[in-house]
Order: sequence, then structure tokens, then C-alpha cells
Amino acid sequence: MEFLWGGAASARAEGVFPLGAASARVEFELITRRLCLIKDTGHAGVLWGGNMMAWVDEAGAIYAGRQVANRYMVTKAFTEIDFQSRVAPGDMVSFYGRVARVGRTSLAIDLRVTAAHPADPDEREVLRVTGVFVAIDAAGDKEPIRRVERP
Repeated sequence: MEFLWGGAASARAEGVFPLGAASARVEFELITRRLCLIKDTGHAGVLWGGNMMAWVDEAGAIYAGRQVANRYMVTKAFTEIDFQSRVAPGDMVSFYGRVARVGRTSLAIDLRVTAAHPADPDEREVLRVTGVFVAIDAAGDKEPIRRVERP
């Protein structure tokens, strides 16, 4: 199932990034941004990988939650995380998402993470990953996905 989010003409201005010819109809949408601080780095002076994993999980949960009317969406799994470039203190980290698949009780969310110094207009790709989020009720039992219609 594919969903359309925004128009290609206004993609850059709206924070939506097309994926290319194979998936031109499905675009990434800006979810959130974080600023990498010294406290987020490890001994090598770059962003600690565990911090990035937590940020990706949070961004995915935010995005999944905006797609459904269900009260609770919890993380089930992520594909392999393969870091493509480093993130240094002062870099602005941007998180983009799109719905990859809709199941009976779950959503698969494709996530794209980029980084750049705030004064630099060119973002570099940090990673791409897919997260699966499951709808649960207040008792913690799976429940069917209830999609929200978005303009």
C-alpha cells in the first residue's frame, strides 16, 4: 500500500524528500530535529551510537503515532542500523519518515536521518532504517491499526 505525502514541487520547502524513480510516489516527511551536543558524544568526539538509536526510535514512534488513531504504538523491531557518516557536536540532525507497510496491528516506518551544521545547506545522509511499531491497548494487548486520514 502506498501513500502520498505532499507534492514534489514543494518538497524541499516542506521538508519532504523524494526517494527516486522507484518510489517517486512515496516521499519522506520531516518528523523532528535534534542538535548534537558534547554530552551526546563518546570518547571519539562524535555522536554516541546508542544516542542515535534512541533518537531514531523516538522519531519513529512520533511518526507512527501521527499516522493512527490508536492510543499506544510500541516498538517491535528495527532493521540493521548502518551508520554512513559521523555526527559531530554542533550538527543539526534531521529525522524523516514515511509509511512503508500497514499491517493488521502494526506499521513499518522507513526512517532517513541526515546531519549538517546549521549554517551548511547541504545535509549528508547518516543512516536509513525501517522500524516496526505495534498498536496496543491499555492492557498491553495488540489491537487493529486505525488509520488517520491526512490531508
